[in-house]
Amino acid sequence: MTGDERELSGRLAQLADCAPPPRGRVTADRAAALDRRVRRRGRVRVAAAGMLAVLLLLTGIGVGTRNAGDPLPSTSASPAAPAPHDGGSPRPSLYDARTRGSLAGDPDFLAGVRALPWPSPPSLDGPQGDPAAEDRRVLYAGDVPGGRRWALVAAPIGVDLGYAWFTGPVGADADELALALPPARGDVDRPIALLDASGPTGPLVVVVLPGDTVEYSASLDRAADGSLQRTYSRLSVVDGVALAGVVTPPARGGALLRVTRDGHPITSGEVPEVGRGGAPTVPPDLADPRYWERLRDCLVPLGFLVQLDPAGQGLSWTGGPALVPDQGPPSTAEEAQNQAAFDGCVAQVGAG
Repeated sequence: MTGDERELSGRLAQLADCAPPPRGRVTADRAAALDRRVRRRGRVRVAAAGMLAVLLLLTGIGVGTRNAGDPLPSTSASPAAPAPHDGGSPRPSLYDARTRGSLAGDPDFLAGVRALPWPSPPSLDGPQGDPAAEDRRVLYAGDVPGGRRWALVAAPIGVDLGYAWFTGPVGADADELALALPPARGDVDRPIALLDASGPTGPLVVVVLPGDTVEYSASLDRAADGSLQRTYSRLSVVDGVALAGVVTPPARGGALLRVTRDGHPITSGEVPEVGRGGAPTVPPDLADPRYWERLRDCLVPLGFLVQLDPAGQGLSWTGGPALVPDQGPPSTAEEAQNQAAFDGCVAQVGAG
């Protein structure tokens, strides 16, 4: 990335931090727990019987509030755009940093983690498949609050960095860890995070470069005057890792991070989650138009605006029981209310 591109990326990140959240997201195949972000209005199609449903859920980006015991929130105004990278010097990379975490000094465990299989994310620079073991590095390995053991492995993919999180119980050997999320890829200097959203509070790990500052926000809240407000809390960063117990967002995708390097913002983005429950597995007869008709008949009385696919293979919807003033973006709590209502209809229709 050139200096101009890096400057543009920083300005876009700054604008995104100030912009209102998107109008929604999609939950695809809750049984597999793989979420894909989409617009609030969309169409879901099922090509044949036996395909897994894609059910549009109203969840948007949420933002957080401070709770008792949380770190003090940041009070800084919108920061300036990041300084452009000096094209004559190499970019700092998480891949080059030493392993962090409470298990960083266990060479046998780290070797076992490097050997765990994981498919690389899509790449335009080469074939798909597991990154070569000799190219992998363990960026983080340690036990986190809640009785869990997490490890983060990375490998170069072209000019980017591919990475994967593995999780298991405290005390697990490397071969007892499981892939927590589909592998992803990003810039070599971009922070990598994971949040356990299985309870009202949970562990958060953010791997950054030493010297970076990290702020966390759990939900977008509606004030008494109807406006939406976001509050960030500063997290303690030790040797380039923020490890904290935080309040989890009430709706999927509600948590955001703001990371600053040398006084310049470098990222503002959604926090990947594990552990959150979802709607029950949908029935196998998704090619049956009657399934979608029953789902529509459950959703409409609750305040959802629903349109069936003309071919009877899905539906599109918006709204929900939580009314949004002036049709603006919903707060995280409002999204959580709509999401719970939608999940309830999925369960009711699936039960027959």
